[in-house]
Amino acid sequence: MKRNLFVLLCFTLFYSVFADGYDDINKSLKLTGANGKLGYVNKKTGKIVVPFRYDYIDSFYTGLALVGIGGRWSDDFGYSGGKWGFVDTNGVEVIPVIYDAIDNPQRFDDGVEKLGVQLGNKFGYVEKNGKFTIVDFDKWIDGKY
Repeated sequence: MKRNLFVLLCFTLFYSVFADGYDDINKSLKLTGANGKLGYVNKKTGKIVVPFRYDYIDSFYTGLALVGIGGRWSDDFGYSGGKWGFVDTNGVEVIPVIYDAIDNPQRFDDGVEKLGVQLGNKFGYVEKNGKFTIVDFDKWIDGKY
């Protein structure tokens, strides 16, 4: 467990430093773990910005960070499974952590307004404000949402 958390923290730190387009807020936050869960702390004040409740957490892009609960790490696939959503820079789950899959889950960057998601046996898209809309599976699989 400690090894997996260490690998995840290293991956997230590497990704944060070298990824294009991450928000400036990332410079003032520190990815931290407590009781086996991840969150963000303000570097200057030490105040918890994103509570320690996630098994996976990404950097902030356009004000949102991808978070996951209940998945697992594998050397072959990285972090997978569990439920997915997004938090804002105040730690609020703008998109609830309820989705089984998120298409192109990196983030809402490059002007992307909605992402394809799976919720149980329903397929659709979620907008940056959290609104979920169900669409026909054929449209979903073709990315025509």
